Amino acid sequence: MKVTVWSILSGQLSGHLVLSVPATHTLRKVLEAYCTNKGASVSDKYVMRSRDNHILNLNKTLQQANIENGDTLMIGLLGDEKQTFSFGSWYLVTFASFIIGFFGIGCVMWLCLQVLPRPQKFGVVIDAGSSHSEVFVFSWDGEKPLGTAEVKLVHRCFINGGINSFASHVEDLPNYFDPCLSEAEGYVPAAKQPDTPIYLGATAGMRILRCTQEGGATASVLDVGGASLQVTSELSVPSRWQTVPIKLFNRTHKVMSKSFLCYGIGEAQHRYNFFLLNPNKTKDEVIPAESVTDPCLAEGLTRQVSLKQLRAPCALTDNSEPLLSLTSTINQSKLKRIFKNYRKQNEKEGALNEKSSKRDEKVEGSESERYVTVRGSSNAAKCEKEMSHLFNRSLCESTFTFGDCMDAQSVHLGNGTLYAFSGLFHHLMEALGMGPGGSLDLFKGVVSAVCSMDATKLSLIYSDLEPEITEDLCFDGMFVYSLLTAGLGINNDTFSNVVFSDEIGKMEVVWPQGFMINKTSNLPSEAHLPPFSLPILVLLLCFFSAFIISGVLFLHHSLKIKRHSTSYQRCIADHIDQELQKFIQ
Repeated sequence: MKVTVWSILSGQLSGHLVLSVPATHTLRKVLEAYCTNKGASVSDKYVMRSRDNHILNLNKTLQQANIENGDTLMIGLLGDEKQTFSFGSWYLVTFASFIIGFFGIGCVMWLCLQVLPRPQKFGVVIDAGSSHSEVFVFSWDGEKPLGTAEVKLVHRCFINGGINSFASHVEDLPNYFDPCLSEAEGYVPAAKQPDTPIYLGATAGMRILRCTQEGGATASVLDVGGASLQVTSELSVPSRWQTVPIKLFNRTHKVMSKSFLCYGIGEAQHRYNFFLLNPNKTKDEVIPAESVTDPCLAEGLTRQVSLKQLRAPCALTDNSEPLLSLTSTINQSKLKRIFKNYRKQNEKEGALNEKSSKRDEKVEGSESERYVTVRGSSNAAKCEKEMSHLFNRSLCESTFTFGDCMDAQSVHLGNGTLYAFSGLFHHLMEALGMGPGGSLDLFKGVVSAVCSMDATKLSLIYSDLEPEITEDLCFDGMFVYSLLTAGLGINNDTFSNVVFSDEIGKMEVVWPQGFMINKTSNLPSEAHLPPFSLPILVLLLCFFSAFIISGVLFLHHSLKIKRHSTSYQRCIADHIDQELQKFIQ
């Protein structure tokens, strides 16, 4: 078969030859035949290409390379057309550039738009009370879109015994708080602890509600503790009541908040005992008989009242030194009922209270303690009259040295809802079987019925309650009734506005929560930060955009090389055709 071999090399190997070779010859032999004919030696750099410019395998025969009779072969050097940078290679570079660029920009934008967990903040509030203390742990999102955080209760820890028992040895107070502070520490992540504020409140505080109905309506609140009573309400119009401006959720509220010391359930008992042992209701020295009748105690029951109780701060009528250790003594069974999270004293707390009692005995001296026997009479009408003395403001002011005096003219509740949050209300309403929707008359009727029962009937009807709770049921019920009517001015028409609950929206509400909400208004906000700062974001976008721009340039270069390659092949083909025509002629 005949093949035409063209050389694009310079020098001796330039030109072309028509060779007659068998189809079984290899392309290498064809190359050697051409070089021998030209009088030159064969080099490893020489390659043979087909007419369409594809490099041929020199070890293959003409038949295996699909070379037919009359075909043209070209001899050249390896890399004549810079195959390393041929269209195919540049195409891969172009593709890689586009992938890196678009993928990188996509990832950066996704990270910027991704909703990351909001930074959590924590706060601890210690409610140091006279009958008990509690430690509360709160948390909220670091962001405050309306200037105030939405605070949630995380944990609460109960401490039995009030801080008043440490009046003579305050150095032991750290040990008193340690167990609950250790518990609180476990609910605050270690990384957040250095920035977690701790607040100590030593009296009843203001509760703050944020309701969703009406774009942010507020409600009045009532809280009764062991030693004091707290009433808080918002006054929207000017009045004679002193208010404090409080900014919450970008809205300023004019809040009236009054604390009445000695109207907690424990201290109310001390003042009640004073009037009970002093029939003349004077501030003269009380010298009671050996036995006294108590209309609020069931007939058949007796209790012992120590005359030392008359030296408690809220029952003191002269300028003598009060016994702080007597502040708000509440029996353990009632504590269990009033406080859901009540827990028994641990050994450490028991040792501290025992130590406190012994020291207080030394402070009081060798005075012999005298008790008066109080006998129950189950007289509801007299019980109501005796309880009303607590809310006789003029009598109170002329009798007692310390504490506050309260009547219906002392507070302003407004016309809205009154939330009665105290554990006392929750305990009492549950014990009396008073559900929501009852009337004031119904409540008084139930209380009067309880106060009219003797000890046998009372224990039979309320057999599910502890004896200590049953004995105090009349006193607690009549105190709450007198507080609502004589103390707050609530009547049959406004009783429906009173809500006895310790939860709002299935969340327990405590005064330290309102305190913490108010504090967050002054704490710095921790805004949601993007994963990149603005300079780094711009730098990353420019970096990945450069890949996309490079991809466009690579694509342009690839297309240009392809056009040059096609032109090159066309020029070679035209040159061969011209030479063949000359040879034929």
